[in-house]
Amino acid sequence: MKKVLTLIVALVAAITLVACNNSSKRTGETVEITQTISVDTGEKNSKGETVYKKEAVTQKMFINPKRVVTFALGVADMLDTVGIEKAGITTFALPKSNLPVDLSKFNDEKYINAGTLFDASLDQLNLMDPELIVLDGRSLNLYSSLKKQYPQADILNASNTSYTIEAHKENVLNLGKLFPSVKSDLEKEMTIIETKFNEINEVAKQHQALFLLSNGKALSVFGKGTSSRYNVIHKEFGFQDARATSGQEDAGSHGVAINLEALTNINPEVIFILDRAAATNNESGLANLKNEEQFKKLDAVKAGKVYDLNPGAWYLVTGGFQSTKTMIADIQVYIDSLAN
Repeated sequence: MKKVLTLIVALVAAITLVACNNSSKRTGETVEITQTISVDTGEKNSKGETVYKKEAVTQKMFINPKRVVTFALGVADMLDTVGIEKAGITTFALPKSNLPVDLSKFNDEKYINAGTLFDASLDQLNLMDPELIVLDGRSLNLYSSLKKQYPQADILNASNTSYTIEAHKENVLNLGKLFPSVKSDLEKEMTIIETKFNEINEVAKQHQALFLLSNGKALSVFGKGTSSRYNVIHKEFGFQDARATSGQEDAGSHGVAINLEALTNINPEVIFILDRAAATNNESGLANLKNEEQFKKLDAVKAGKVYDLNPGAWYLVTGGFQSTKTMIADIQVYIDSLAN
């Protein structure tokens, strides 16, 4: 009986401690952050799915959060580059599924597994009682539920899935506000990246290129449409689109489906290929594509101007410092070939 009573007392104490952690009012210096959030409207569409709406808001957030969760791997990359400890972070959590090699250090047990790129592990987050939660395009719809679950936590949208320099600079600005001890380091890294983009753009704008996504047996292309997930090839690196017409047909994250016959008709000068299946640990069809006789007859193939892109950098960790440098290095291989 005495043991049971002891267990009950311990359980009540633990529950009380968690309740105190979740209800205690935070104090300290704050900064203003302007961002776009995704809010649960409480409505359902015809498929029974929750309807979300985007809202632009300006919120006050506490600087120097020590317990940080990020579902944006690009932010994990940036904080790792400038120093998680230097930023003052003592507890760090991120999704550990599909971590690319460059972020494999985060598989260490000292880093908490926050769930997946799309969903949060509330059991883990409850234990760490986060002060800052960072979302991106894949997880942005979690905003309302996480804000309700962790009312004292600040939630930052660091979306940069469809990479743009503008979004990258905005994320650097916001992280610099929240972590002033690494502000100058963040800005220095961003300057290096922006300079490299400008250098490549000066050369690339004179050439045409096609961005090809291989996903198992399926192929799709991405052009310069404003909603095209990989318009970074055209908007930031500066390449002309290899197709005669391009625009809003490229809208969305999946691109436009294409077959070998259509690819032959385009016959691009250079092809950049991203193997999505390799990034998601699914069966790749890229080797089979490259063995197709029709593919081998393309001018880009015959000239040796087909370049494989790093799946982790281009698909999983967009918006990081090291991942963006990897993207730049992938394109630089082609730029360097022009001088030979």
